[in-house]
Amino acid sequence: MPISRKKIKKNRQIKKNKSFQIKDNTEKRMEKMGINEFKLSEDFICPITKEVMLEPVITSDGYSYESWAIEEWFRENTTSPMTNKYLKNRTLIPNYILKTLINNYENEALGIAEKAFIAGTSYKNEIISNHININE
Repeated sequence: MPISRKKIKKNRQIKKNKSFQIKDNTEKRMEKMGINEFKLSEDFICPITKEVMLEPVITSDGYSYESWAIEEWFRENTTSPMTNKYLKNRTLIPNYILKTLINNYENEALGIAEKAFIAGTSYKNEIISNHININE
């Protein structure tokens, strides 16, 4: 039995909401600890949403996008959002490596934020800046 368009749309909205909820929870935890920002790799940012990707996929143009965002794009376009060139193949391939890198980065950032919070606010910026300098 085929799935109705209404059910597909509802499932996509649930995925989209879940993605934003996870991101919001991470940001709220960091905010509570007084951590405002960490340097992010531009590779973690979806070119369409301008947000950190939670379910990155690769398209035939070689770029990675948030899965729900590129699905929305392809409903109205047959071109690459990055190059604006026609894409014959609109197959979406999960980018597991990028997803792992993003998850590892977020876990590491939260770990550093927690250490900084435990150390106290006077040492917070020093701990964060030392970590960023080491990894640059």
